[in-house]
Amino acid sequence: MCHFSPPLPNREVFAFIAARGSVVRLRKGQVVFLQGSSGNAMFCVNQGVVKLSVSSEEGREVIVDVRVPGDFFGEEVLISHAVGRPYSAVCLAGTEAAKIESKQLMKILKTREDFSSAFLVYLLQRNRDLQAHLANCLLYPGAKRLMHTLLAIVNEERLGRLPKMSQETLAEMIGMTRQYVNVLLKEFRRSSSCQPDMNSFMFPSPAEMAAKNQQSRKHKR
Repeated sequence: MCHFSPPLPNREVFAFIAARGSVVRLRKGQVVFLQGSSGNAMFCVNQGVVKLSVSSEEGREVIVDVRVPGDFFGEEVLISHAVGRPYSAVCLAGTEAAKIESKQLMKILKTREDFSSAFLVYLLQRNRDLQAHLANCLLYPGAKRLMHTLLAIVNEERLGRLPKMSQETLAEMIGMTRQYVNVLLKEFRRSSSCQPDMNSFMFPSPAEMAAKNQQSRKHKR
């Protein structure tokens, strides 16, 4: 039987990587790397928000993911035959991240089972989230797609609060127009699905949302 060491706790991952790499502090709007560029480092976000986007030859940009504290990005450097970065990484807010070179990262994965277990769990969770996002885009109309995307970002185990993001950014994430996102956000405010708070949105827990929906149905009767 194969036994795995317990994963390194999430709160310790940043310090673990920083001690073996370096800490970078980036300003809002700063490009970490561009799609197609070469690179040999992975990053772990400690503070801030980083968007990952892909651009077409015509210049159209689509946001494929947003990374928040506790997330990695740039992990594709572990693929030996990778040809350039598959996406661009740009800071949506002032960001602090740990940066580690691929050779050092590979050495750690081979020698520290607690870290490799934590990294494996993270990659499996990202794969699950990617499949959920794909299903979200294919199955649901705009309003549900936006709400699912917002709730994924503010996952209680990560942020608990939506970082300040432009409507253009949200539109790019769900494949809608900025004007339509603006309409949906106004509807969310009116329906109390979320409450504006200092340019961010605070979301109730799933239990609170279910209770509100049930109460709303009773009033309609």
